[in-house]
Amino acid sequence: MRKRIVAVVLSGVLAVSALAGCGNSDSGDKSSDSDKGGKKATTISIMASQDWVYDAEMELGKQFEEETGIKVDYQIVPSDQYYNLLMTKLNSGEGPDIFGGQSGSYDLVSQYNIQENAVDLSDEPWMEYYNKLSCEQTSADGVNYGATYFDTTTDYYMVYNKKIFKDNG
Repeated sequence: MRKRIVAVVLSGVLAVSALAGCGNSDSGDKSSDSDKGGKKATTISIMASQDWVYDAEMELGKQFEEETGIKVDYQIVPSDQYYNLLMTKLNSGEGPDIFGGQSGSYDLVSQYNIQENAVDLSDEPWMEYYNKLSCEQTSADGVNYGATYFDTTTDYYMVYNKKIFKDNG
């Protein structure tokens, strides 16, 4: 039970720290509203299948927005449409900033073209605590592109839009 609680807390910390890493950037979302200071507001888009994001995670997104001013735009898609919509967005160069998947390391390369569509997370500080078996499922050619944030016995992970991260350091 204690391991599960630690895993849940660590997952929340990873999600918030991943979002915080995006904090100094503009996702390129043309529909971002202006904030009170007249500056363009930053929005992070998160695309997920309908049962992947829970109310508690959305509440964390709201708290993150209150603390940082960075809007979290959850793009929740019906399960039967998720993969096709995600692939359309990725192939058009308009992929979300963060997206989820349920496959493994083979699909990262063959379907998500992860080396072109995601950022290398291998040198992040949390990697020293990341489960080695989970890392195998979120990596391609020795480079880690995601984080298993749900049940580490399955292959749920988040990946990050490489272009957005590169453009914003």
